[in-house]
Amino acid sequence: MPVSVCGNMLFQSIGKSGRATFLSCLRSGLCYIPILIILTRVMSLTGVEIAQPIADAVASIITIPFVVQFFSKLPKEDYVVKKVVNK
Repeated sequence: MPVSVCGNMLFQSIGKSGRATFLSCLRSGLCYIPILIILTRVMSLTGVEIAQPIADAVASIITIPFVVQFFSKLPKEDYVVKKVVNK
């Protein structure tokens, strides 16, 4: 499963619908359609065949900073364990 789909599901599950929608549109339209048009003109049928994997790769590269930023904002595990133990 592409990283962009996992990132999309992550943001949907935590209620960040704007980011999830952007990532979904990124994979399905914002990357795929221009790549499809360009590669079809350049490579004919082969361009159609490889457009989706290339769009997935581009969308994944764009998704990674969103996911990294989300995980960097999470509290560190050690902090959470100490807080629970001290209660």
